[in-house]
Amino acid sequence: MESGVELAMLDLNKLEKVRQCGSKRIARCPACAEVGGDRKGEHLFIREDGRFGCVQFPGPDGNQHRKRIFELAGIRDKKSVRTTKTRVNNGEWPTLDEAIVNIECRLRMRATRRDWYYDREGNEHFIIVRFEGEKGKDFRPFHRNGSGWIMKDPPGKLPLFRLQELIGRKDERVIIVEGEKNASDLATVGLLATTSAHGAKCAPKSDWQVLAGREVVILPDNDADGQTYAQTVAQLLSHLSPAATARIVNLPNLPPKGDCTDWLECRDAQLPEDIRAELDNLIAQGKKAETVAQSKAESFGYFDTGRNCYWIRDDRGNWISLNETQFKRMLRRQGVSPKTLENAYVSPLDLRLIDIQQKFDVHYAGSLAGHSTGVYKIGERRVLVIDSPRIIEPHPGEWPILNAVITGLLHDPQVDQRPYLYGWLKISYETLRARERRPGQAMVVAGVHDCGKSLLQNLVTVMLGGRSARPHQFMLGLTPFNSDLFEAEHLMIEDEQASTDIRARRNFGTHLKSITVNEWQRCHAKYRVPISLPPFWRLSITVNNEPENLMVLPPIDDSIEDKLIILRGSKFPMPMPTATLAQRRAFWQHLIDELPHFLDFLLQWESPLIL
Repeated sequence: MESGVELAMLDLNKLEKVRQCGSKRIARCPACAEVGGDRKGEHLFIREDGRFGCVQFPGPDGNQHRKRIFELAGIRDKKSVRTTKTRVNNGEWPTLDEAIVNIECRLRMRATRRDWYYDREGNEHFIIVRFEGEKGKDFRPFHRNGSGWIMKDPPGKLPLFRLQELIGRKDERVIIVEGEKNASDLATVGLLATTSAHGAKCAPKSDWQVLAGREVVILPDNDADGQTYAQTVAQLLSHLSPAATARIVNLPNLPPKGDCTDWLECRDAQLPEDIRAELDNLIAQGKKAETVAQSKAESFGYFDTGRNCYWIRDDRGNWISLNETQFKRMLRRQGVSPKTLENAYVSPLDLRLIDIQQKFDVHYAGSLAGHSTGVYKIGERRVLVIDSPRIIEPHPGEWPILNAVITGLLHDPQVDQRPYLYGWLKISYETLRARERRPGQAMVVAGVHDCGKSLLQNLVTVMLGGRSARPHQFMLGLTPFNSDLFEAEHLMIEDEQASTDIRARRNFGTHLKSITVNEWQRCHAKYRVPISLPPFWRLSITVNNEPENLMVLPPIDDSIEDKLIILRGSKFPMPMPTATLAQRRAFWQHLIDELPHFLDFLLQWESPLIL
């Protein structure tokens, strides 16, 4: 062992001025601090394998000093706990140190790194501990569970690493890398860096909403997992509201499986500002290449393999489709010659068509519920989404007219039905706003004629993107085609004619279960091959409460019961006059004006435990 370096573990939480410096940590020496020394925090060094020492007391003469360091900030040796029972019920330990030491014994590895994750309020949420040994490395999460510690993730979405800095430096560009060590190393040169917990395959487990609308650069590791992580994160960021501006920048000259830490170590002699300037230049080059590629695709257009047509943007920026004759005419206007050159077999115009068909092909083009405008890789297919849902942004305020409508419609002397509506709307709106794909229950409102059921449905349409479609014929099995449903977030069944055919009702129930449970749906347009896509859908059904009209619903058995929220609608006096067309328009506009305030209420509202 190297002279003057102790092989034992220190608790970083007991140290002051801890910071990363290359491959090791620097901190204030607690033994020197006892006598008022090391005010700058430069004496203590801790290596990746846990070895530590004090630069003021090197070699054998510093043994007593190192023992004092361990007395002040050390973690108990794992041998001392092998004969004690520190674990309690259900894998819970009294302290974090005891939990880590026990896992060291179990894995036969040494804990070499601890990285805390904090919530938005700055509280410790959970910790990722890195273990290393002869068999390689392992990472385990720990979090508080009542009075002790357990080895698992806390419930819910996980926060991003260094979340408090992301919140505090909201105007800065964010660098995303794979792994806490890489993010910490970038932070040592002044960059705002973060990562998600648990590596390349677990990015969807984290909450990325803090990066909505921000400029983000992803630096992937130089391996297949690194590229997969970068692509996954980029797609998650594109689904935020508003979407983050994300680009992937591959660092040059990395070794196989190399990462940003290797890139930094090659620049160990450079000043932090020089390293930041070099990275800025790489990002600028990536922006330029991306802009050229995007403008090329935008100017050339996309080839729709399903419809055998071409999509281009018009002068207003909207996507329009052209057949081949129209598209050729557009290319000729851009100066692409239709004449075959000497010693050539095809014309420049035909070469351009072949190039677009091979490089800019899409398997689906059109609206896609829950997705913003753009080109996506969904599964193994490329998809062009030509427009976006209109998401209403929440804003604090009062909503008395809307409150009167909801309270009046759902009035029931036996039970308050409003929490069920609020819960359904809250999850639906939050999921759509975050651009997530989370199926949900169908909502049914059964009430007397002209009690406001359809009014509520129309308001739901506005809250969930402003687009609706009618799925009843498809769900009954009367048509195999359903492509129009993929253009809308809200699927509405409104006082449809009831069916007494049990086969049709069971077919309806089968489709209802698919809509409320499955993320992927089969999109079948007329004269086209079906394709599987992941739309965001919420289904609402309104029916009159006469027994024959309730036959619109499928037979309610065990497989259907938990897929429906059934509410009773009551007739009530409207809170504003609605006798004339002008009065109805004013009433509707008043409701629309209150929706941002209602949505802000929903985001703050907490669901009762009974739900």
